[in-house]
Amino acid sequence: MKNGCLTTQHLFSRNGHEEYEINFGVVPGKTPSPKYYREAGAGFYISIIKRFALEFRYGRDLDNKQNRFALTIDVFASRNEKGNDDD
Repeated sequence: MKNGCLTTQHLFSRNGHEEYEINFGVVPGKTPSPKYYREAGAGFYISIIKRFALEFRYGRDLDNKQNRFALTIDVFASRNEKGNDDD
């Protein structure tokens, strides 16, 4: 692939993470419990010149009214470089 490619993403999902409740008893401890939330979002992924890629995502937590942004830059390298651009 000599030229880049562009891919779009669209999502609606139910996500979850652990929240911890701290117990102050005889032996203090943390108790995990799941917390779920609904998220809607979109993004794009573009690969440039076979070696670089850029991904941007936006998600909106519908239950807690929070925004999430993600920007990822990837650089691909190979030790077995042959100069072949036909991949």
